[in-house]
Amino acid sequence: MKTYGLWITGVALLLLTGIPALTAVEARKEALPPEYAAMVTQLNLNDDQQAQLRVKLEATKTSQQNWEQAHHEQISKLQADIRGEDKVVAAKSRQQLDSLMNERNKLTSTLKADILTVLSPDQQQTWAALQLYRQNHLDEMVKFFALTADQETKLKEAEIAYITGHARWEQENGEKFIAMQKQVNELNAMLNSLKEALNKMDTDQAAAIAAMLTPEQQIAWRAHGWQTRLEGMFNRTKLTDDQLAKIKDMCLQASKTLPSSTNIMRSWGDMPRKLQDDVNAQVLTDAQRTAMTVGK
Repeated sequence: MKTYGLWITGVALLLLTGIPALTAVEARKEALPPEYAAMVTQLNLNDDQQAQLRVKLEATKTSQQNWEQAHHEQISKLQADIRGEDKVVAAKSRQQLDSLMNERNKLTSTLKADILTVLSPDQQQTWAALQLYRQNHLDEMVKFFALTADQETKLKEAEIAYITGHARWEQENGEKFIAMQKQVNELNAMLNSLKEALNKMDTDQAAAIAAMLTPEQQIAWRAHGWQTRLEGMFNRTKLTDDQLAKIKDMCLQASKTLPSSTNIMRSWGDMPRKLQDDVNAQVLTDAQRTAMTVGK
């Protein structure tokens, strides 16, 4: 189980195979990337740790360059296929490119984890807290509010306490959490499968009933259902025969706009909201609209 206090070990031997080692003197010649320069300063790394850090950074750079060179042409081709007109090829290429990007991300994560092995467990924990400190923009908070040195220290201590607690939580609950999450995912998959089976039953039933009706009858049935619902909604307005006739015609016209594939068994409940709004605006009188608002 990965924790903030424990990092991948042994990977360095694989990464450094075939890569000339840098001496401590050679390693000091080049400036460190800002992130790792901050690591040296904030964690007060000793000379040996700094030399190890530079060696691992060089190994990381080489590994990443080798990966990019090995996959450059493949990635370029996949990107071109994705921009192409063949949708099937584009979809397949997208999946392949996503897989490659996941592979690259895993390599980057492994390399970064290996770099952190130059730190002691306490330094790893402190570094994780400092990174979280920046990610949560607490450094900006210090500047924004012009916090005192004491307040800034307390903020950093709070992040360290969080990291420590998080690591303890992972050690105590991490494996149980993953196992339970797996069970939840499996149950959700089973539930979705059952829902799909039930939905298929509903769809098959609707299709069977629709097959017994002509297209005109399906249109008339939807219109009748909507008319029934609208008459119930506006019942308190005491609709006139002329208004009822207008509503019937509006329902019929609206029903004709739906595709024939519409589920006939759900059509009554799937009445377009626009139809209700149109009846309210075009059929009811001002007095009737006022009557609809009374008691709401």
